[in-house]
Amino acid sequence: MDKVGIGVIGCGAIGRIHMERFQKVPNAQVVAVADVDQAALDRAKAEYGVSKAYQDYGDLLARKDVDAVSVCLPNFLHCPVTVDAFEAGKHVLCEKPTATHTDEAIRMIEAGEKAGRKLMIGLCQRFNGSSQVLKAHIESGELGEIYYAKCGYLRRSGIPGMGGWFTTQAQSGAGPIYDIGVHALDLTLWLMDNFDPESVLAMSYAKFGPSGKGSGGWATPVPDLRGGTREFRG
Repeated sequence: MDKVGIGVIGCGAIGRIHMERFQKVPNAQVVAVADVDQAALDRAKAEYGVSKAYQDYGDLLARKDVDAVSVCLPNFLHCPVTVDAFEAGKHVLCEKPTATHTDEAIRMIEAGEKAGRKLMIGLCQRFNGSSQVLKAHIESGELGEIYYAKCGYLRRSGIPGMGGWFTTQAQSGAGPIYDIGVHALDLTLWLMDNFDPESVLAMSYAKFGPSGKGSGGWATPVPDLRGGTREFRG
């Protein structure tokens, strides 16, 4: 069986996890990586045996042996890099969240359809063993009609200190709902097999980040709590 050639764009913590996982897939091989940080490239080459490394991801996309790419970049770069990958004829596995704005997500989907290539977002909670078991019980009818669900994701990491894109609103998008909330929401919608909302009530709070009580007195405008209620058709 021919191996699928993989290119990983972004060699930070998430990018390295992707490389590690691809090494466990018999018919996949990471053939090239890209990152603006030379030290990150050197680490990827040393730890994962990747021989081709580029600071310009366009050079990676130009390779004929790259069939698909993992986009492991800050949220605000998901859309432009994914669109470029589709235009280069590659399939795309993009880290969550899809993008920072709805119009960007639509642009990514349309670019994939135009190119005839697949787009998958890294919402991995669906594939956990417990999620698969619960899905099977629901589909069998054993649990009856599922008409209400409640989900949440709470992470206690303290008030963020001075950071980069992660604590910058324009680059991260929307704080916890984009970072961890997407997992809880996607899993719930998938389990219920209903992605068609009739109404949405949402709220957002930024109480701790802007307080200036984080590391070094630094403040961030990124929300620290988001929540909402959805009513679905059907």
